[in-house]
Amino acid sequence: MRNVSKLVSPEEIQSRKHQVGQVIRVPAPEIEAILERFVRGRAVDPRGDVRQLIKAQIDKITIQDASLEVELVDRDNGEPAADPRSRQIVSLPWSKRPSSAVKGVMSTPPTAAPADTKANAAILAGIAKAKRWVDALIDGASLPEIAKQEGKGERQIRLLIPLAFIPPNK
Repeated sequence: MRNVSKLVSPEEIQSRKHQVGQVIRVPAPEIEAILERFVRGRAVDPRGDVRQLIKAQIDKITIQDASLEVELVDRDNGEPAADPRSRQIVSLPWSKRPSSAVKGVMSTPPTAAPADTKANAAILAGIAKAKRWVDALIDGASLPEIAKQEGKGERQIRLLIPLAFIPPNK
């Protein structure tokens, strides 16, 4: 479960966008954390594998705008209740935080946290290096030359060069 970055509705995957609900893409780590706390809180032995705990306790999860609707299995036989009226559904509070996707990477806007001057200095240094590398590329240098000069791998240089194009804050 931990290696999943986001959950996507089956309707979206199958290009049935007219059947998609309000919440299309959601950050999986948040939902997984809520579900893990829930199943561990209900388990006889909460130290067990979270996947096994979920399989043993949950039949279906429906993601709503303001909650996760969790349909539980019957504790007696470990199967979902046959009669819809006897099904036990638990509503866990949840709401999608605003996020933005850039080149397939989900990011959540930072909350009001104190500025970390060391981190800011490292970011600014990285931007400055990336700008130098772009200038060197314009002047005719190659990526392998830049990588060798910086003591880094070519791939790392390629991944960091986009920092040169970050717009300044207004």
